[in-house]
Amino acid sequence: MFYRFLVLGLSAAHAAERRVSVSGQSAGGSMAIQHLVAFSSIVDAAAIAGGSPYGCGSVRFRFSLCYTGGIDLQEVIAYVQERVEQGVIDDPSNLKNVPVILFSGKNDFLVLLEVMRETAAQLSAFVPDKNLYRVFNTSAGHVWSLDHGECGCPSCSLGGANKCCDVNNCHYDLSGDVLRKAYGNLRPRVRATGQLHWVDQHHYIPKPANSSVAARGGPTGHASLLFEDFAHPQLQPSPLQSPSPLPSPSPLPSPSPLPSPAVRGTTLLRYGIVYVSTGCKGREDACRVHVNYHGCMSEDWEERERWVHSLDLNEYAEANDLIIVYPQAAGDAHIGRGCWNWASYIDDPFFDTRRGIQLGTVHALVQDLPNALLRSRLSPPGPDELDAISIELA
Repeated sequence: MFYRFLVLGLSAAHAAERRVSVSGQSAGGSMAIQHLVAFSSIVDAAAIAGGSPYGCGSVRFRFSLCYTGGIDLQEVIAYVQERVEQGVIDDPSNLKNVPVILFSGKNDFLVLLEVMRETAAQLSAFVPDKNLYRVFNTSAGHVWSLDHGECGCPSCSLGGANKCCDVNNCHYDLSGDVLRKAYGNLRPRVRATGQLHWVDQHHYIPKPANSSVAARGGPTGHASLLFEDFAHPQLQPSPLQSPSPLPSPSPLPSPSPLPSPAVRGTTLLRYGIVYVSTGCKGREDACRVHVNYHGCMSEDWEERERWVHSLDLNEYAEANDLIIVYPQAAGDAHIGRGCWNWASYIDDPFFDTRRGIQLGTVHALVQDLPNALLRSRLSPPGPDELDAISIELA
């Protein structure tokens, strides 16, 4: 009975929130699935490219299994229920109404296709088959897929820092597919003549509360992250630090009505990027919003802008009066340079929930988007204005 009232209360509280569709690739794909599950009552559709199951960060040897496969599916399905019972994610029954696209290429040797098959198996416990779209038949590498362009399929199997490691022309229009799943028939994409805005993400970071939360370990029974668990060079600890085993995990406490707890090491760049189509100028509160999460990347704005300009999302937005929000992560030594937090309870014990610092920031920015745009800048920050933020545990 308590669980029923909890779910009804959450549904009523979220009824007035602005809806979005979401997508992401690599660490951003894992972030997108966290957004999907945590905010399922207000997500219209999702596309996950080269990501991992919700709760993959809770499994032992996460930095191996979440790249290669072999995840205990019952464990990650049960993890969803744990988060529901803690009152920190939406009722997963909402997922039955959300179209979800899962994309993985046969030549992705960073996050293997088996991981995305396991992601599909987990989601099938919540999403009916008619709404779960598995696109596993291309030869893509660890990339986002387009239906045009000079970057052949596959051009990049292990990830990298050039355009052809962002997108491949695999004759599959992933951006158009997810937007159609969310919003129905679309007008064909056109040249993106709208405006990029750099919005202040720091303004929307949830205020830390005084809390006795132990910022280590995951929910009860889940193993603590050891540095020896890292499996990819991007995710290795900084060579300036001396790795040492971390303490045993502490169980998450029962949630309280307080805001998200203060955490150690959760990093966001100061500015996120928002594309406002010409038709949305001056009516930003009326336009539909899509959120896209980048993969791990450097703090170089040129690289980040290349991602923003390469996916065709802006071109679809321009033709269909949409706004595209591109939040920007900085990452850290625990989760990787330029990465979203998809696995680190050290940084934030609620990272994959509505109470998470990163997810909470993105959600708050979207809810206040007209005001965020009024305060925005129209040119990229300089090198001295990256200003990644780290919230320290008191």
